Amino acid sequence: MRTNIYLSIILTLFLMEIKLSCFAGSGVPIQSQELLLHNKLFGSVDYMYFASKDTGYIMTNVGNLYTRDRCVYIYQTTDGGMNWNIIDYILHYCIIDNSHVILSSNLVCGFIADGSSSNKHWNLYLCIFDLKKKRHMMYNEIIYEPCDIFLTDNKLCSTVYKEDHRCLFNYDYVTNTSSFDDDSINLSIKDIAYNDSSLGILTYDNQLYYITQTDTTIYDIGAETSSVHVAGDRYYIAYREQKNDNVGIVRLESKLNKLDILQYPSGYKYFKFFKGYANNILITFAKKELNSACDMIYSNDEGLTWNTINLHNLRIMPEICSYCEPYIYIDVKTQNNPILKIHL
Repeated sequence: MRTNIYLSIILTLFLMEIKLSCFAGSGVPIQSQELLLHNKLFGSVDYMYFASKDTGYIMTNVGNLYTRDRCVYIYQTTDGGMNWNIIDYILHYCIIDNSHVILSSNLVCGFIADGSSSNKHWNLYLCIFDLKKKRHMMYNEIIYEPCDIFLTDNKLCSTVYKEDHRCLFNYDYVTNTSSFDDDSINLSIKDIAYNDSSLGILTYDNQLYYITQTDTTIYDIGAETSSVHVAGDRYYIAYREQKNDNVGIVRLESKLNKLDILQYPSGYKYFKFFKGYANNILITFAKKELNSACDMIYSNDEGLTWNTINLHNLRIMPEICSYCEPYIYIDVKTQNNPILKIHL
């Protein structure tokens, strides 16, 4: 009888411990993490996009600019990332940088190159992959190497280096014409974010240029900044606190014409915004030390409260991610190209 009582107490405490361990400090449950292992992807993953919880796309690079065998493969999954099939490929080319691939509507746009005999010059082209038609389209050679890219209507915009200045370069892939935004040539552009109605340019002077079709407003952040991100109609700027070198976030309330300092979790020195499309959820990645595990810190209420998930299998900041409610998919960048699938 006494033994049964002891076992009952132990079992009750064990179940209480499980329940407590399944909740973050804010009382929000820590959701499940699943590692999708597969070995059917050739090359390294350079872009990933999930259109639904079942259907997703991956672009991989085989080789690089200085190898003879180069190819870009495009894969599709219809079972949530368990299995992948090749639906298109581009021989003799490679993606030059995964940050230069972007999605708009049903198009995936990126810059690819075919290399040359000179290590200082690439023959650079714009490539657009149509998700509905499952085929790619090549456009004329691009002269300037891109830094960031984004899409507005039929125009692709990029920041490029011209005459030692980083400026905006506009490319219309319908008419196959290009132009420079002369007003941006004198800006020392650090980072860019945008939505359907505005553009945010963060400069090395730690200023944010908030640009709409009718007006431009300049905000002085007043601290060393690192990046800018937009979620919904609000802009978020990451900065470094002067006292302890920790990361902080400022939110731009454009309608009220003011900046608010958010209560971001303390103690983090390494930081990165999730730049993909995530509707109104704000997702960040952060580390307290260089060799520590990475945490995913996200907010469902525009930065007022934060939830933290420890990514035990991840020691590097994620580069390739995709969010499709309620899952976020992260390329772990290890052998066999596993993908970490997290239910938020």
